[in-house]
Amino acid sequence: MQGGEEMIGDYALFASLQWHITEQFIFQPALRGSYNTKYESPLTPSLNIKYEYKNSILRASYARGFRAPSLKELYLQFYDSNHQIEGNDELVAETSHNFNLTLSNNTSIKSVPLKTKAKVFYNIIEDRISLIQVDPDNPLHYKNANTDHFESVGGDISLGSYPLKFLSLDAGVSYIGRKDSYYQSDEFIFSTSVIANLSVKFLNGKANANLFYKYSGKYPMHTYVSDDEVALYYMDAYNNLDLNLAIKLFKQQIRLSTGVKNIFDNTQLQGTSGGSGHGGGDAASSLVGWGRTYFVGINYNFTKH
Repeated sequence: MQGGEEMIGDYALFASLQWHITEQFIFQPALRGSYNTKYESPLTPSLNIKYEYKNSILRASYARGFRAPSLKELYLQFYDSNHQIEGNDELVAETSHNFNLTLSNNTSIKSVPLKTKAKVFYNIIEDRISLIQVDPDNPLHYKNANTDHFESVGGDISLGSYPLKFLSLDAGVSYIGRKDSYYQSDEFIFSTSVIANLSVKFLNGKANANLFYKYSGKYPMHTYVSDDEVALYYMDAYNNLDLNLAIKLFKQQIRLSTGVKNIFDNTQLQGTSGGSGHGGGDAASSLVGWGRTYFVGINYNFTKH
């Protein structure tokens, strides 16, 4: 910690009212009041609405947010062989407005269960706290900083199914746009991500194999190019794949597991200048993993009869 010992107090009261307008329609307003010993905190209202119809549920929500910087974000200086993270005692608190709309459905097609979920959202954050890369040539060095104005908008769709008793499938795709005060354009910068999970059980459920895949599309990030100038970069898209196997033995008291993470051996991504933001510079890089890793594990469950 900078200066040795630091302290912040944060105290809050929360009140909520749930109103069942009908059996299917629920209206729930809430109000949160808080006191922070370092930052002045406002009252933050929220509203949740839920409507059920047959196998579907529609949810809508609004929340005003407030977040004071944590002690770590303010004062922690953390350095080791894999991290260089600087606190910032000049941080101010975040305030936000968050809007969400979600539709979920549980059904079946030819006796095969199917879960679907669709979500859209819009967020406005003032003085957003985030880690910004200090040196474009050093992917380990980050500092906490405020972004004056940040907005995000987007949505995601997910599917889940169990076509066989021993097989489950999950997949999802998201499309998210971001913009902030460092961009010279008022347009959102969008990125796509895709996830897929496959799980197989065998040996009468005593063993299972899981395969996890994720595609992360090209996305924006920031880096300092001088003490007070921040540049926008686009990090390259990449794919990630994990595999793990597990088996339970001796009346499920022992669990053996093994697997491999980051099969595609991702380590450091290269970025290209976004041509916007305050400042410019050469391409930056970002650390996304430590390469391909393997693991084995054993767990023993002690039971008393």
